[in-house]
Amino acid sequence: MFLGDAAFVESMQAQAHPRRMSACAVLRSQRSAPATWLQFLAASRGQRSPALCAAYQSGQFSMTALAEGTGMSVTHVSRLIGLGESREDGPGKRET
Repeated sequence: MFLGDAAFVESMQAQAHPRRMSACAVLRSQRSAPATWLQFLAASRGQRSPALCAAYQSGQFSMTALAEGTGMSVTHVSRLIGLGESREDGPGKRET
């Protein structure tokens, strides 16, 4: 796909390798719809801290995106992610 006027598109198509013009490979990350943070919440059996932690660690969400999606502040999301991470470290870790 080329964005631009007709002359630009023709110029780019002329420069493109014919084999690449017919490539139909789709990146694995684009094959399925991205997960929502609610899917992480369901997988965490409704526990908010582990769900936010898993969603953040997946790399699909920033803390800001999670805050907007949950209606919480970024600071609160950050604290909950920290709680989720400390719980994953095991019982020897002190939770704050």
